[in-house]
Amino acid sequence: MFWKIWVTQIFGFLEVAFNNFLLIALGSLSELETQIIIAKNLNYMVQKQLETYLLELVIIRKMIIGLKKSLNKWVPDRLQITDRFNISRAIWS
Repeated sequence: MFWKIWVTQIFGFLEVAFNNFLLIALGSLSELETQIIIAKNLNYMVQKQLETYLLELVIIRKMIIGLKKSLNKWVPDRLQITDRFNISRAIWS
């Protein structure tokens, strides 16, 4: 019985940790976007390179946001402890 509660707590912790990781990744992506724009303004790259890099950043941002949304659908943030316990019991049974 104790291990089921422990697994549930680990599951909740990993969910929060991964969600934070995705938020950090989005922040890092914004920092990179700023650095790319600065590099263009300082003439370290041409407009074509800027457009290519910014397009790639948009694609990556959409992938991260899509992953975050799909994970939130799979396990909503507002699950009660009992619901988490039932999920872990279903997984480990």
